[in-house]
Amino acid sequence: MNDFTHDDEWQRDIRDRSLALNFYGNTALARGLDLDGPAVFLDRHQLALEIQQRYKFDTIIRSRRGPIFIEEKIVRWKGYDYTAIAVETKSCTLPGRETDGWIVTSRADYLLYCMLTMESDLHCHMWPMAKLRAFFLPRIEEFYEHVETERNRTASRIVPIATINNAGVPYRSFWCPTLRQGERAA
Repeated sequence: MNDFTHDDEWQRDIRDRSLALNFYGNTALARGLDLDGPAVFLDRHQLALEIQQRYKFDTIIRSRRGPIFIEEKIVRWKGYDYTAIAVETKSCTLPGRETDGWIVTSRADYLLYCMLTMESDLHCHMWPMAKLRAFFLPRIEEFYEHVETERNRTASRIVPIATINNAGVPYRSFWCPTLRQGERAA
C-alpha cells in the first residue's frame, strides 16, 4: 500500500467518525448551507472516484439551492496546533508529468480544511473555493513553498489562516468531535 492510499483511508475513517456525523449530519453546524438531504461521499464506487479525481471535490451535499460540492482536507495531529494551511499548487512536479493542484483545478464550491487536535477532534475551517482562489493566486509568491518527498513531489504553499481571514475571504471555523475507534453514535 502506498502513502496516498494509506493517507486516503485514514482521512476517510476520520471523516466518517467526525464530519459525517457532526458536520454533514448536524444542521446547526452546517447552517447557511441550507441543507436538504444527506451528504454523498465520492469514495464508494469506481465512477465516483473518477468524478472525484477529475473535478477535485470529495463530497456532494444537497441544498435547497442545488448541489454543493466540497473539497475536504484533513490533516494529522503533528504535536502542535495548526495556524496555516497547505494550499496545493502542483499535485505532481515530476518533469514531464507536472499537473496543477486543487487550488487551480478544483470545481468545489467550498474548501473544508480540518486539523486533527491532540484530543482527536477536528478544528475545521471552511472557505468558498472561488474566493479563496481569487485571494491566493495573485499572491502565490508571498507564501513559502513546500515540496513533499513522496513519489509525485506535490508542491504546496503554506498560507497562514489569519492572513486568509484578515483579507476578507468569507470563512467559518468550528470544532467537530470525533468518535473513538469502536464508539457508536448515540
